[in-house]
Amino acid sequence: MSFGKNSTGVLEIVDSNDYYPFGMNHLKTGNAYFGQDSFKKYKYNGKELQETGAYDFGARQYMPDIGRWVVVDPLAEKMRRFSPYTYAGDNPIRYIDPDGRKFINFDENGNYTGTTKDNWWHNLWNGSKGRVVKSDGSTKQKFRFADPKNDVADIQSGKINKLEFVTEKQVKTLVRWSGAFDPKNKTSNRSLSERYDYIKKEGIGGGKMDFAYTQVPKMFPNAKPSNPTTNTSNTIFLVEDLAHNQNNFGNFLFGASGRAMQFTEAELLLGAHYNSVVSSSTNGYSSQLDSSDDQLSISSGVLFSDKYNYGDKQIQITVGTPTPANTP
Repeated sequence: MSFGKNSTGVLEIVDSNDYYPFGMNHLKTGNAYFGQDSFKKYKYNGKELQETGAYDFGARQYMPDIGRWVVVDPLAEKMRRFSPYTYAGDNPIRYIDPDGRKFINFDENGNYTGTTKDNWWHNLWNGSKGRVVKSDGSTKQKFRFADPKNDVADIQSGKINKLEFVTEKQVKTLVRWSGAFDPKNKTSNRSLSERYDYIKKEGIGGGKMDFAYTQVPKMFPNAKPSNPTTNTSNTIFLVEDLAHNQNNFGNFLFGASGRAMQFTEAELLLGAHYNSVVSSSTNGYSSQLDSSDDQLSISSGVLFSDKYNYGDKQIQITVGTPTPANTP
């Protein structure tokens, strides 16, 4: 349905269409093709209807009367159980075929180089993914986004234009800075009443476990936002095969450090929910449960910590130079 203002400035319906599932118009509904003297071309899925009766989807033309593309799918060999002319997997109620999946491309130096679109089949199974592309055009690495909706939007709008390749050594250093390897901060060395004292004390702004705005800028000074109170970093942080924006990278490190202190994953996830609900005044947002991407980043940090046995690592602190007991 399309709206426009008439000569008196009043908003009115200028075009309305009903469709069969594959996009053919219900011509006899009384609502089709009516309005202010002009035929409205942009109809099914917002695509332009051509004089031939096909819809222009960009690289391909689509015939709604037969539910087929007029040219072969460029990746038809990868889905041989479907006709190469199939639209939306023969199920337009469940799937869409806007014009394809997005590959968010970065070069080997971490610079954003653009977006490559693919077809509906890959979008269905994979969604938008990041990709590191070599100078010869081949793919070096593919990865996922912890917050694909917002991360991809921020990259394409220019808010994020840099990919930081984070090593295990850098993660371990950040975890060490948080005090997670100090034996006295391990839950096994704390009474039940003291279990959460350290993490509550150092998790506030400026504390050792304030990763996003305190520890991460120390490790990656070029990723520091120009104004931390109003801006986020222009960098997204890739740890193995999952990329995190600035705040989610902080969540990842919270999960890794908390797990290194021997907290359970459930404690860390529920603690994040509790913080989002109870500490809204200091967090700068309304009381709410922790978002799904926040929880994903925390969980990935926990898994990372388990993978590298951070819970077993510790550094004993003595007067003078620190002496590693089990050097992380």
